[in-house]
Amino acid sequence: CNACGAMLAAFCELNGVREAVVLADNDKPGISGAVSLQLPCPSVVVLTPTKDVREFVRLGGTKAQLENLIAGAIWSQPK
Repeated sequence: CNACGAMLAAFCELNGVREAVVLADNDKPGISGAVSLQLPCPSVVVLTPTKDVREFVRLGGTKAQLENLIAGAIWSQPK
């Protein structure tokens, strides 16, 4: 996340992104990188109960389960 934070923020601005969901790796570097992103729109960091989203899907995680994680998350406003 840290390496592409500025690019992601610019992408959001250029494309009129109104909300962003960041699916972070469930480890210290993944969480801190996701939390440190400065996005120009309301955003939320979501963690799966696995190491990362790829593992979540590989182990049978579904779109509905991800949507439930997102629905229960707390959104932050741009700084």
